[in-house]
Amino acid sequence: MYAEKHDFLDMSTGVQQEDGDLVVIFKCSMETLIKTFGSMMAPPACFQCGAKSLSPTENSSLEKNENPVSAEQSSHVDEDSQLASASLPLKKCATCQIALYCSKLCQTQHWKDCHKSLCSSMKYLQLLRELDFTTSTVMSRKKCPPFSFGVV
Repeated sequence: MYAEKHDFLDMSTGVQQEDGDLVVIFKCSMETLIKTFGSMMAPPACFQCGAKSLSPTENSSLEKNENPVSAEQSSHVDEDSQLASASLPLKKCATCQIALYCSKLCQTQHWKDCHKSLCSSMKYLQLLRELDFTTSTVMSRKKCPPFSFGVV
């Protein structure tokens, strides 16, 4: 069940994992992973510029037309050289439905910076977010199999 260091027949050293269904590979640096996870744990805000919503909710699953962007936080300029409107809601990434953006400009820049490599894995970050780390056995609140962590 756990990934282990393994010396293969071709004399290379690597990681052997018997059950591939239990492995998730995040194709980014640890710094990017920590920053993205932090954005998910914080009150709803744009993942690129940090523009916060006016009325934070307990989870980051937002509906369209809910939680407009704060005017003082939204000072960047979009493609039309206009300030992003304070009345625009934070919108979710269409693929992962987790990353939030205040404008198309922020979404495009965040995609180039790091979201492209993480988008397909965001659901696993969301599962990690929902884990209960207060017990000795880490179990998901949604009755998923227990997680184990390792550094290779």
